[in-house]
Amino acid sequence: MIAEDVTVGQLSEKSVLVVDDERFSRVVLTGMLRKLGAAACDAANGEEALAVLEGEGGDTVDCVIVDFDMPRMNGLELLKSIRTGQYAVRRDLRVVMLTANTERGLIGAAMALDVDAFLIKPSTRAVIGERVGRAISMAWPLRAAEEYAAVEVSDGNGPSRPAQPTPADGARMVGLDDVPEGAVLAADVLTRSGICLLGVGQELSARTLQSLRDIQCDDDPIDAIFIAA
Repeated sequence: MIAEDVTVGQLSEKSVLVVDDERFSRVVLTGMLRKLGAAACDAANGEEALAVLEGEGGDTVDCVIVDFDMPRMNGLELLKSIRTGQYAVRRDLRVVMLTANTERGLIGAAMALDVDAFLIKPSTRAVIGERVGRAISMAWPLRAAEEYAAVEVSDGNGPSRPAQPTPADGARMVGLDDVPEGAVLAADVLTRSGICLLGVGQELSARTLQSLRDIQCDDDPIDAIFIAA
């Protein structure tokens, strides 16, 4: 559980870029981040964010918080451009995705692009501090740019194939908090409403497992995960 009495200054000496096309959301997030001690700046879409990151001082940004749905360049497109090294931005830049329940079909693509954490809207200052702090402090492995380039982000509708809810023979069901790192999925990971988050056969890294825990919510929970025995 994340404590609500967040220490002012816990993100001191950190720099965070907030990317959202809604001005109100940018004002709220940057205000919370500054109360946590971070230096916060903002951009209205992915193109503006890249201009900040490629500009003077952009290399000092520690983390980007980005919304999924934006004009001109959305959050997934920005994340993909960072991970593929398409622009003069370091590929291992920490990225935290803002998501609403209506966008859960996009989460699989974000995880395939090695997003560092998720924030479900609206989030408290405590959760923001925990997710951003964790994203900045954790050292995750970075894969080849070609692997990220192969991730499809254009349609925004999640997996195009039907979900596979029936587990393979010999599978065992485990709770999300009990899934071991390196486990292989024996069935698709589905929310209660039927949204497919991850496909059968995928190996679950520590980062992927943490992302699944980030997006677990009471409104549309992940009831069970089936892994190979």
